[in-house]
Amino acid sequence: MPYVPPHKRQKRHEIRYKSIVIPYIETRYNNKTYKSYVLVEDAKFNELTFVIGGCKMREIPKNADSTFFRDYGSYTTCALRELKEETRDVFCNVSKYDLEHGFKFSSGPKDRSTPERKKDAKEGVVVTMRYTVYYLRLDMTKTEFNERRERFKNVRPKKAENNETSDIVLKTKSELEESKKLWRFMKERVLPKLR
Repeated sequence: MPYVPPHKRQKRHEIRYKSIVIPYIETRYNNKTYKSYVLVEDAKFNELTFVIGGCKMREIPKNADSTFFRDYGSYTTCALRELKEETRDVFCNVSKYDLEHGFKFSSGPKDRSTPERKKDAKEGVVVTMRYTVYYLRLDMTKTEFNERRERFKNVRPKKAENNETSDIVLKTKSELEESKKLWRFMKERVLPKLR
C-alpha cells in the first residue's frame, strides 16, 4: 500500500459526550431573588470554569446520538461523578433527582483547544462534542458556602482526578461577564444561556 501523508489521510469522525453542572445559590433581598453560581478554578490553567467532565463509555447510552437532544437522564451519572471529583465532595449527598435540566449544545473541531486539535490530528480523528448542562440548586447561605470552601481547601485528594481543581468560588452572572479568569469556552458557549 503506498504511503499517504497524514494531512491527506481520511479521518474518522468521533462524537464524545460531556456533562456540565452549574451549582447555584439563591439570595432574597428587597423582595428580589439573586443567583450566585459556583465555579471551580482549574489547577493547571488557573481559569474559572463550571464543573465539567467527559463521560466514560459506561455512562453513555447505546443510542446516544439519536436521542441526545431529548435525553437528560442518561448523563446524570457523569454529572454527579464530575461534581464529586471537582468539588472534593463538599456538596455531599447530591442525587440525580437534585439536578435540574438546563440545556444541550454541540461543538465542533474549531472549539477545541490547540493541544486537543494537535492530538486529534495525530490520531486522525475529527471530534464533535455533545454537552448536557444541569443546574443544581444548593440550599445554603453564602456563609455556609464559605464553610464548604474552607473544607474544600483542607481536603487533600487521594486520587489524581480529584486534584484537577484548586479552589471553588461563588460569582454572579455580571461578575462572570466581567471576569478575565473565566475560561473562554464557558464565556462564549455557556454564560449567554445561563438562567
